[in-house]
Amino acid sequence: MIALSDHIHLQALTLSDHSEVYQLLQTIYTPAYGHYWEDNGKWYLDQQYQLEHFTKELNEKKSKYYLINYSDKNGTSSVPIGIFKYNTHTPYAPLPEYRAFKIHRLYLAVDFQGKGIGKLMMQYAQKIAKKDKHQLIWLDAMDTHVQAQSFYKSLGFVKTTSRVLPFELMRDEHRQIWYLHKML
Repeated sequence: MIALSDHIHLQALTLSDHSEVYQLLQTIYTPAYGHYWEDNGKWYLDQQYQLEHFTKELNEKKSKYYLINYSDKNGTSSVPIGIFKYNTHTPYAPLPEYRAFKIHRLYLAVDFQGKGIGKLMMQYAQKIAKKDKHQLIWLDAMDTHVQAQSFYKSLGFVKTTSRVLPFELMRDEHRQIWYLHKML
């Protein structure tokens, strides 16, 4: 368990966490991104969080995957509020000459957004990236997700380039995704 504050702790995910993560993402992803999809995001969740894919992501050598837990002020109870995954030494296509660190997944429950937890997670990621001598940190964010775009911009991330996602069930107006980065 990694304590990031008195209330926020990261728990390394294991295969036995699969069911909990899948259920958590149904409550987080669907309200935030369900409208991007013809099927309310069911295909995406099934694709990205099926046991086989989850196992593959847990076994990536240059990756760390965590459950974000919130503990009450007494520390007596803890509830999962999100997930966080990063990949070290992951080339950034727009600037391949730099040693790059990727934020692969950061999802927080709606009730915990706007409380500084996302910022805390990004500060932790930057600390790890700097420690491992990465030169930039990057991620991708949906063009039409204004809240995410604004959040990353406030942290100093800049848009580099975009691409169009090929997912069949994704609505056309939501297919553009931006590469964003921040030099360290």
